[in-house]
Amino acid sequence: FGSAERIDLQGRVSHIERAADLSFTQTDAWHPALSLSLQARHQEIDERAFFVMSRGGQAAVSWQWTPQFASTASYAATLERSDVDASLDPLLGLEDGMLSAWSVDLDHRRLTGGSLARAMSLHAEQAGGWMPGTFTYFSIAGDARHYRKAFDGRVVFAGRLRLASIDPFGGDADIPLLKRFFLGGSNEMRGWGVYELSPLAASGEPVGGKSLLTAIAEMRVPIVKRVRAALFVEAGNVWQDPWTL
Repeated sequence: FGSAERIDLQGRVSHIERAADLSFTQTDAWHPALSLSLQARHQEIDERAFFVMSRGGQAAVSWQWTPQFASTASYAATLERSDVDASLDPLLGLEDGMLSAWSVDLDHRRLTGGSLARAMSLHAEQAGGWMPGTFTYFSIAGDARHYRKAFDGRVVFAGRLRLASIDPFGGDADIPLLKRFFLGGSNEMRGWGVYELSPLAASGEPVGGKSLLTAIAEMRVPIVKRVRAALFVEAGNVWQDPWTL
C-alpha cells in the first residue's frame, strides 16, 4: 500500500478549550509524491457567553509536485453544536447540525541553507451546495511568511501576513461558530486573550467575524541554549462582513 505510515495523537486542555486529534498519514502511497491522511477530531470551547462543540473527521489526498510545492484536496464531515447567551444578538438563530465541506490547499515553501526562508499557502473551502449538510458557505484564506537570518544566523527576522474571508450563501446561521474569525492568544495579537478580538455584541462580548487581516514583524534572539526571546509588532482586525478590509 505504501512505504511509510504515521499515527499522531494530540490533545489540548485549558480553562477555555478542550481538543483531541487522532490522525493517520500514509506517505508514498502507490507513488512517492502521493500521501493519504485520515483525521478524527473533537473540540469544545467554553467561553463566558457561548459553548461550542465540534466532532467529526476528515480525509485528504496530497500530491508533492516539486520539493517546494504541494497541493491537498480534502473532505470533512462534522457535527456542530453551539449554545449562546441570549445577549449575543448576532449569534441568535445559530443552527446545530452537520457540516459537510470540501477544501483545496496550495502550499509553497522555499529553503535557504536547510532552513525555511519563505512560505505561502492558499486555502479554499466550500460547505453545502451539492453536498449534504446544514451549513452553506464559501471561505478563502491566504498566508505568507518570510524569514531572514542575520549576525551569523544567531538572530532571525520573521514576518507574516494573513488574510481570510468567509461568505454564507444565506444568512449568518449558515456559518457554524467555529468557522467565524477570532484573534488573540499566543500566536496572533498576543496582547489579547484567546477569542477576545472580534466584532462585539451589544453586551460587549466577542461574536466572531467574517473577514480577517493580520500582519506580524518579529525579531528572535538567543538567550541561552534552547531558549530564545522575541521582540514583535503586530497589527490586525476582524470585520463583521465578508470581503471587507
